[in-house]
Amino acid sequence: MIKYIGAVVIIVSCVYSTLKAVKKLRDREKSMQSLCTSMEILKDEISNHLTPIPEVFEMLAERSQYPANKLYKNALEEMKNIGSCSFFSIWKKAVAETEELLLTEPEKQVLGEIGLTLGRYDVKNQEGMINRVISRFDFYRKRAEDDRRQNTKTQAYLGIISGVFVVIVLL
Repeated sequence: MIKYIGAVVIIVSCVYSTLKAVKKLRDREKSMQSLCTSMEILKDEISNHLTPIPEVFEMLAERSQYPANKLYKNALEEMKNIGSCSFFSIWKKAVAETEELLLTEPEKQVLGEIGLTLGRYDVKNQEGMINRVISRFDFYRKRAEDDRRQNTKTQAYLGIISGVFVVIVLL
């Protein structure tokens, strides 16, 4: 009887760990979507309304979807140090500290590039940089969606099979 309970516990734990991995894939896709949406709003506010960056970040921190709103909250917090360090370093730090975005290093570098132009150049250059970042993140979002689609079933089956395998080996 205890062997069967142990077997069930092993299988359930393997399936649970698999479900966590699948959830991470879904969260990563949602993260990319929320970043793309918030970048579109950022571009619109800067190019059409000429809204100052702190005001845009405050608005995005309140209205953006999670986890993009965390990025803007972190950037707003760091902007209190704007006199002692550059906006680029503030933005890079905010990107690095917002782990909820689930970004890879190349994605962090792409997102960090916005800090080079925001507030430094004219509206056209800022809009161009934001457009480049949006197009790259749209590509990353599509790739994350494809990864989720392809790997969800595979990971689910592997979780079940690995649990059953461990049970067979132990019995």
